[in-house]
Amino acid sequence: MTIIDQTDNARKAILARLKADSGLTALVPAARIYPSRTPAAVTLAYIKLGVINDLPYRPSGASGSQSLFGTVHVFTKSSATSLDAENQCHQIRKELMRILDAQSSIAVTGGKFSLHYDGGTVMQDGDEADAYHGVVNWAGFVVSGD
Repeated sequence: MTIIDQTDNARKAILARLKADSGLTALVPAARIYPSRTPAAVTLAYIKLGVINDLPYRPSGASGSQSLFGTVHVFTKSSATSLDAENQCHQIRKELMRILDAQSSIAVTGGKFSLHYDGGTVMQDGDEADAYHGVVNWAGFVVSGD
């Protein structure tokens, strides 16, 4: 059985879905939705993907498939032009939950990717009283097309 690493394909599919969603980009512009690496200077609010973890997934007749799970992170900070950071973080997280939940048969190279929302939280970010960090967990799988 051949193992095919689908983590990069999954990352690309998730980023494309997030950047294309008008409900989300009304809160966070697509230019501030990043893969796991962010620029040296970022403008808040922004979103970034966490690492994607994988395990072999071996349904009958689908060699090279993977079970995947990961996170999407939201960072906010209160300012004169934004909602309070905690409320803003919850609103962005709610949109992420909607986008990531119950997604099936997303075409990726070599197969189909399905994922769902799998929990998360909002917390104060470090010692800054006006900064918040939201986490959205997701789980899914890629079934190989071979």
